[in-house]
Amino acid sequence: MSYILTYPKKIAPYESSWMMYLKVLLNNDISIDDLQGLIAKPGYLRSRFLWYSSAGIDLEVLAGALNARREYLYSAFIDLLAWWDSGLSTERVRHCGTCLSKRYHCSLFQLPWITHCPVHNERLKCCKACAGLFRSSTISSVHGQCSEGVCHHVQSFYSKDFAACLLSDDELAKFDRWASSLARWLRKARAVNKSERCTSPGERFGLSCGRAFLVYMRFLEGKIGKCPSPFSGPKFGVRRTVLPETRRFDVAAKGDLDIDLIACVKAIRRQIFKRYIKRHHKCLQKFKRHGVCHSHLLIGRVRCSCSIAYCSWLATALNVFTLRDMFDRKVNPYAAGRPFFNNSDMNSRVFLFEVWGAFFDIWAVCELNDADEHKPDELRIMIGQKRLEFRRDHFSCRTMMINDIPSHYTVDGCFLLERSWVRCQSRGQSSMIVGEFNEQDCWGEANVHRADLFTVINNFAYTRSIEYLYV
Repeated sequence: MSYILTYPKKIAPYESSWMMYLKVLLNNDISIDDLQGLIAKPGYLRSRFLWYSSAGIDLEVLAGALNARREYLYSAFIDLLAWWDSGLSTERVRHCGTCLSKRYHCSLFQLPWITHCPVHNERLKCCKACAGLFRSSTISSVHGQCSEGVCHHVQSFYSKDFAACLLSDDELAKFDRWASSLARWLRKARAVNKSERCTSPGERFGLSCGRAFLVYMRFLEGKIGKCPSPFSGPKFGVRRTVLPETRRFDVAAKGDLDIDLIACVKAIRRQIFKRYIKRHHKCLQKFKRHGVCHSHLLIGRVRCSCSIAYCSWLATALNVFTLRDMFDRKVNPYAAGRPFFNNSDMNSRVFLFEVWGAFFDIWAVCELNDADEHKPDELRIMIGQKRLEFRRDHFSCRTMMINDIPSHYTVDGCFLLERSWVRCQSRGQSSMIVGEFNEQDCWGEANVHRADLFTVINNFAYTRSIEYLYV
């Protein structure tokens, strides 16, 4: 069809759909309902219209109406550039002040790890009002009228001047180079991601651009190369573990199931000990010598994250509460009636899969909790009410493949081992334990429910920022 909407001939590279809609409405003095009636696919509910989504939009019709190439539209809608689990920021529009003053907004600004404008080096600011701009009637007829009640970010657009991009050719060229490079990386990431769906909290890896999101992005970098716009946070290798499609435990009686499950948990424990813990056995001995009621206060800069993680992981895997339950030969955590058999009501294969991944979840937090710019002064490792429960504070993420096979992404154990080994070597003969505080319980038994296992002090400050790790 021939174009029927007035639109600038000079289209800026990777100009966002938010800016495109704004200019269309202003330059043509029409309402969002008018525009939707023109470009929506037949039968698509207008109430489901979202400025960042190409769903329900007939791109051929839109391209013809604007006299624009389809390539422009593909770069304008962020859902066509990135995948939904990449933590797209859609509840707020993320602006560069200088870009906005020159009537430009880049679609890639909505990616959560893009924090600064690559051309003007300004920190991006978020605006919820701008994201809801097309849900109101304030923009339906604007030329020559007052802009009161409209977000101040777009008030400069409400003039009789034609709404066109005012960036210089040099600025446009810089945006084109940066955005094209990032878009190529995102296309490769989409190809890797297409067979999986996220099962992390909030259904998106990057709901707050947190640790789960960072782990998955480090995995992608290992597969397809470094991202042109790097992520903030520690750098590490990532190991992907997939639950294989093998037969379920085929047993006739619950007793047989218990025996198989115990044997498998013991095998996992041996593997972890031989691969990682054996190298830190002297550090582990320091914890083994303490009694039932000892609470350990540890110096963060000389901590042995490997031993701390192993003890914490045993509390999770065996469903126990004290170090005596873990290491005393007189205590059998697998004995009938012990809490181990109440640990999980999962399918046995899934339970073992989660047990294996939980060790690296915990170890990564113990090792990397002070590696980012917002490191806490104190890490408290607490006994949780639920075991093997994925939490947002872990350095790991979960996905589910199309055929419902779960997979874990965890920080590589070899990376963690080398990093923790360097710290333990530098500690020498000095102690990592600040003190031992007896916490008497009224029963005097080894399996009394305890609130905490370890407290790791990273900074002896008067006021503390505390991170809690529940195991």
